[in-house]
Amino acid sequence: MQCQALLGFEARDGAPGCYEKLNIRGDRFENCGVKLERFGMRSQRCEPDDVYCGMLHCRDIQEISSAGEHITFCRIIVEDVQQEVCTGFELHSATDKPPLGLVVDGATCGPGRFCLNQNCTFHQDMGFDCDVNACNFRGVCNNKKHCHCQRGWIPPTCNGTGVGGRIDSGPPPDREPGVRSKMSVIINQAVLILSIRSALFMATFFFGYISSLGTKEN
Repeated sequence: MQCQALLGFEARDGAPGCYEKLNIRGDRFENCGVKLERFGMRSQRCEPDDVYCGMLHCRDIQEISSAGEHITFCRIIVEDVQQEVCTGFELHSATDKPPLGLVVDGATCGPGRFCLNQNCTFHQDMGFDCDVNACNFRGVCNNKKHCHCQRGWIPPTCNGTGVGGRIDSGPPPDREPGVRSKMSVIINQAVLILSIRSALFMATFFFGYISSLGTKEN
């Protein structure tokens, strides 16, 4: 998804060989980020367990549009099970912009693991103790360890009847606002039509009554 977001819909994540063979080198285009040292910025090589959290490598790129200043693209061929083309890019270290060429935090780097600060971390290391059991299998946990309950169940533990949602933001929005809006329009139109017909009926009756009085006087 990160490759698609940066390089177009056709782009795909690079082959495993791109990460495993390149990011352990620790050079400009193959690293786990840069570190400020005494004599300037220095690229950091990835540890073997962290290679999928270093520089981003993509493939199947159809077109590279202008990415702005201080960004350099690279294309490296790797001999793995088959020849792989690894495309990545880096943001010049002299800028104060975030390193767009690195894998983002939260990306999957293995079973039960995710990237955090260019390290491949186990989920349990987060100390995240909220799960579907805590939500009585009627909701999911958000990043604040609170249950987001399904419709029909009330937070915080989804164990009683209610409207759903979570304690952070209240009940979920109406899933059918369009239907309710249409019903409101139809009802308003019906009331307007009935009002007009009633007014016409009263006007007809009134003028008829006035006409009958005039006829009697004659």
